[in-house]
Amino acid sequence: MFHFQRAAIAAALLGMAAPAWSQETGSEPSANSFDRAWFEAYAPVTALDMVQRIPSFTLEEGAAVRGLGGSYGNVLINGQYPSTKTNRLADILGRIAADDVARLDVLRASTDTIDLRGRSRVVNIVLREGGAGSTSYDALIERRSDGRASPQINLTHARFSGARSFSINGGLHFDHNPWRGTERVLTPDGQLIERRDFTDKWNFFEGAATGNFEQRLDRMLIRASLHTSYFEFRRPGHWRVHRPDANGTLTFRHGDSSFTERTNRIVEFNSDLEREHGDNLSSEVTVLWRQRIFEDTSTTTPGEPGVQASLSDLNRQEREQILRYAAHWSGFRNHALRAGIEASRNTRDQAFALCLQTPTGCTPVSLPGSNAEVSEDRVDLFIADSWSISDRLNAELRLAREGSTLTVAGPSSRSQDFAFIKPSARLTWQVNPQTSWRLGLERQVGQLNFADFISVVDINMGSTNGGNPDLAPEHFWRVELGYETAWQNGASLAATASHDRITDVIDRVPVFGGQLDAPGNIGDGTRWRISVDATLPLDAAGLSHGRLDLSGWYETSRITDPLTGIEREISGQQPHTYRIALRQDLPERDLAWSLSVTRNGDPVEYRLNETRETENITEWSGYIESRHLPFGTLRLGIDHAFDRARDRLITRGRPDITEYEYRRSRQGGRIYLQLRGTF
Repeated sequence: MFHFQRAAIAAALLGMAAPAWSQETGSEPSANSFDRAWFEAYAPVTALDMVQRIPSFTLEEGAAVRGLGGSYGNVLINGQYPSTKTNRLADILGRIAADDVARLDVLRASTDTIDLRGRSRVVNIVLREGGAGSTSYDALIERRSDGRASPQINLTHARFSGARSFSINGGLHFDHNPWRGTERVLTPDGQLIERRDFTDKWNFFEGAATGNFEQRLDRMLIRASLHTSYFEFRRPGHWRVHRPDANGTLTFRHGDSSFTERTNRIVEFNSDLEREHGDNLSSEVTVLWRQRIFEDTSTTTPGEPGVQASLSDLNRQEREQILRYAAHWSGFRNHALRAGIEASRNTRDQAFALCLQTPTGCTPVSLPGSNAEVSEDRVDLFIADSWSISDRLNAELRLAREGSTLTVAGPSSRSQDFAFIKPSARLTWQVNPQTSWRLGLERQVGQLNFADFISVVDINMGSTNGGNPDLAPEHFWRVELGYETAWQNGASLAATASHDRITDVIDRVPVFGGQLDAPGNIGDGTRWRISVDATLPLDAAGLSHGRLDLSGWYETSRITDPLTGIEREISGQQPHTYRIALRQDLPERDLAWSLSVTRNGDPVEYRLNETRETENITEWSGYIESRHLPFGTLRLGIDHAFDRARDRLITRGRPDITEYEYRRSRQGGRIYLQLRGTF
């Protein structure tokens, strides 16, 4: 069931024309398997490279749902989900050497040993036996449009001794984003009021370390992981302000400056204890403890006479504790039963101070709801059944009950109790080894963001977010239809359509007597979504060992605007995204190249007194990769080849428009050189 030689080393990191698919026989009848030989043409360095090569599959991080059990991504290793909320799934896979992987299975339905937890597809990475440990490295240096270079390095060392294994990972990352642009303020009839030319340099530093330990004792498996990270951010900004004079000539008036410094410290410990009580009964206990300390100090120094400088100071502490128990029984005919309980406590304690500089000192400015503590105690019970109705038909039934108490302590103290019943049913029909259909119905409860309960001001971005102690989680019923197929030439297609009926949609509402606006519940709404992933081999088109990957989704929603009474999209929703990636591998030359284009839709955010529309440009990226070096794989690439940009239109006044503000930001491309390998 578990491999405890070299495979165990990579498993410890969890603590935290192509050929057609081959149908795996045995214990996983719903799996399509890709063995090591299938990936040889791509010369992968890590497990992440292998996952990214699976046809019509897109890696997904944990979903924004409540609880640990529903927040995992769509990749397992040796049948286990990573019990971590800090380490990204892509980072975990990037630390596992490709040499440690035996095969990858694509699962479309839960099995006797694996619970998909409502996901339509999950990749299970099966690690190979044997080996004697390894050290892997990933070094990168990048150059931005301003000529500065930024390095990063990541090292992982893993060893084992019999049934025991451990790994240590550490990384340093330096980066910067040299934003520049123009802001223009206009009257409703198009007359220019003000133009601001700005430079906004973002500088980052991050250091992180992770340690993992795993021990096998007879029928018991113990896993533990400790992660710590430190993040530092500095941002000096400068604005040159121009206004028309009496003759309409644009004239320089004054210069403004700002500075922001942020730090973020995270410590997370998690542990799993698995025990086999018999041939058909097993259980698992998961413990997670996480703490985050975030600090932000910002200043603005206006050059305009009579306008006061401002200073803000934010200190925020977050703590999360989770205890989860689950039992699994597969001894009743074609049923695999799972049941469990999860208890958690989350807290966020914030202290925020804002003041205006005067000749005699800094005069405090009161911001309602800015100093408070939010806490939530939650208990979730569940029972699930994976029923193999026949060799081709599988049903997954789940029933959960969630109860929680949310408390806001501070000037606007408030306590709320919530209770939700969350049933779900999913039917998967495997038409043949290459084609499957699925139909699902479920009720989900959205994740609450504790930041929405407490007020805060970003003085350098010019935005204020009021806190709303009356906020409740939105919940919805979802019906979903999915289809997947693969052809003998290696082409594949996966498509999903879903419809949500949402209760208590979270959007923007006025708070504190209309002084501020904040996230709040505005009623019921609907949402439609269609997503497609496709892979097309290009050998028949004359591009040997070439493939085209297409992925994207389109989403639309309807909600009644509480201010105007007119139906519109849900605020902040991204309407669509697509990515087209062309890659060719040249095994005879140990080379590969890729070109990709990505386009994200333009979300609109509806606030109390303004509307913000963000326009994203099309992004082009590409690389060429050499595998001829004896010490690793070398990649030369460029991201955002034709500039990285973000345009924003802010329309002030709802429903009557008072002025427009256009913000155009440009960053330039990024050229990088990356070396990866294992020894």
